[in-house]
Amino acid sequence: MMRTVLCGAVFALSLGGLAAAQSQAGPRGADPGAGAAPSPAAPAADAAQGLKPGMTVKDSTGATIGTINRIGHTSDGTPAAELNVDGKAVPMVLAALSLAPEGDHAVIALTKAQIQAAARQAPG
Repeated sequence: MMRTVLCGAVFALSLGGLAAAQSQAGPRGADPGAGAAPSPAAPAADAAQGLKPGMTVKDSTGATIGTINRIGHTSDGTPAAELNVDGKAVPMVLAALSLAPEGDHAVIALTKAQIQAAARQAPG
């Protein structure tokens, strides 16, 4: 049982890292900022699974990262969220976020420092 839980946790963390890499690099050298911000016209209710604008985002240790500004889709249809991290809008693929068991905040496998570093590297 513990082995299954650990394997699941490793898989989940891998997805978080993959999601961060996708939001930074984009597909095949595409502009990381292009299409990264969610489109407000395209609701992502199914993919959001309880996540909503205004919700606090915390890392896996419980440290506050920021809040969700909006939820939508990228220009290629990928569900995405725009996070507010220290007053800066940071696009994030929705797969990187999950609803906490309490249902009152979102959880992300990245640290605030990792998110801030990715935001600094993004053009624009």
